[in-house]
Amino acid sequence: MRWGKVIISRKLLAIIAAIVITTSGVGYAVASGAIYLGPKVPGFNITGIGTTDVGVSVHFGVSFSSAPASTPYYLWFANGQSGTGEYFTMSFSSPGIHNISLQVSMSNNHTKRIEYAIETVNPDPTVKISENKNTIDAGQNISFSSSVSGGTGPFTYSWFAPANNPFGNLTQFYDNSDPNVQLYSDIGGINLVVTDAAGFSVSSNVLSPVINTDPFVTASSNTTYTDVGSSVTFSASSYYGTAPYSYSWTWNGNIISTLQDFSYSFDQSGQQYVYVTVTDKVGMTTSDSILIEVEKSPTVSITASEQDAPAGTQISFLANVNNGLGPFSYQWYINGSLVTSGDYGSALYYTFNGAANYIISVIVTDQVGETATAQMTETIT
Repeated sequence: MRWGKVIISRKLLAIIAAIVITTSGVGYAVASGAIYLGPKVPGFNITGIGTTDVGVSVHFGVSFSSAPASTPYYLWFANGQSGTGEYFTMSFSSPGIHNISLQVSMSNNHTKRIEYAIETVNPDPTVKISENKNTIDAGQNISFSSSVSGGTGPFTYSWFAPANNPFGNLTQFYDNSDPNVQLYSDIGGINLVVTDAAGFSVSSNVLSPVINTDPFVTASSNTTYTDVGSSVTFSASSYYGTAPYSYSWTWNGNIISTLQDFSYSFDQSGQQYVYVTVTDKVGMTTSDSILIEVEKSPTVSITASEQDAPAGTQISFLANVNNGLGPFSYQWYINGSLVTSGDYGSALYYTFNGAANYIISVIVTDQVGETATAQMTETIT
């Protein structure tokens, strides 16, 4: 009986020795002969692989080509981290190409399969916005553009203004795929939040453009009436807009000055409109005008109540003024000596006591300082 047992054991050993065990390239064990080590692991793929950002959680899973014949066990390895279970969640601390491996074994732990995948990890995105102008006037626009570095495209863009601005989230005005916007009103500041395909959001720098009220100008002069050839001083006062300003004064369609203040004399009489156009630093313009009444220069002549009169006769002389701007002042002279002057002394009454020829002259000055002179000879017998 003991011998028989030895013979049986040797047969068993022979059978075992005759068994050829092979391991396929996919990790499950098969045996020829009488020993069955367990069901093979069906083919599978790692799901959730692709591209992500540093620090963003990635969820990996497994997809089998056919249902496993028994309970599978999972062992994950990636970037120095490991885990078990059908799903594996982790984040990567550095950018680059990272390997992920998954070993699946059956419940008896005799058969297994290992698959590998790679995950591309990008640096976290950063975004910067810039503007083509930092100061404008109302009615103009500022263009903002963005520059994104790192991250995983495609990106979505959300433009924001300060919480107390009347527009709220500027995204409502712009498509969320637009990296550029334009502003036409002063909102105090603007920034951009970019979200990439991995779900990472980053905020840009904040820009606070200055949007000024449109410029305004008033034209003034030291007088609103003058004579032909008499100088008038003009001034422009500018408000709002964006300094500095440039000036252009025109009369009769011609530029007569590019100064803020200047003097000018007209060579034509009548109502003369002078216009000033102000252009501020950002190119916005505004205009104003002023009306100047221009009179012809004054002229004067003298008439006498008598031309030849005996001594002792009182004779009246009258200054006849044409053109100019009244009221006028008069200076009367007899033989070069001042007799009388006054604002309304248009008449001179004089009694000559001796027979002679007398030179009567008058100088008339109008309101703007223009003068006219006349004289005559009076014979006293």
